[in-house]
Amino acid sequence: MPAEIFAGIGAFKSAFDIARALKDMDDTAKRNAAIIDLQQLILEAQSAQQDTIKRSEELEGRVKELESWEVERERYIRFQPGPGIFTYADKEESNGEEHSFPQLCPSCFHSRHKSFLNTETWNPGRCEVLVCRDCGWQAYVHGSAEPEHQKLAPKPYRGK
Repeated sequence: MPAEIFAGIGAFKSAFDIARALKDMDDTAKRNAAIIDLQQLILEAQSAQQDTIKRSEELEGRVKELESWEVERERYIRFQPGPGIFTYADKEESNGEEHSFPQLCPSCFHSRHKSFLNTETWNPGRCEVLVCRDCGWQAYVHGSAEPEHQKLAPKPYRGK
């Protein structure tokens, strides 16, 4: 962005120099050529200014998006539904001891996306598994992985 600003300033300086030289010119052809050069420099400066404004607006939008996510993120705490498993849960909903409140996928959460986890029972073994249908993340809360579970694993539709 500083490059565009300096390019715009340079174009305005060149335009000013040409305009100063115009007042001393007697030859009409030279004056007309200088006017054309001046108009070209003004257009270049305006274009650089527009590019700078556009980039500034894009950056402001990105900052607002990040600030919005930070506010949203503060609503959630890390939760441990099982040994070695961490998810995210709404602070207000997760105050009790029960695990029946909605939990968010940690992988999606770190990518600034909220995706709710599904609790599924996979056979054989009647394993309780937390599953994210967005990114395919899964964690065994009770039980352990069996080769037959590969057929039950979700097909992610976002991210991977």
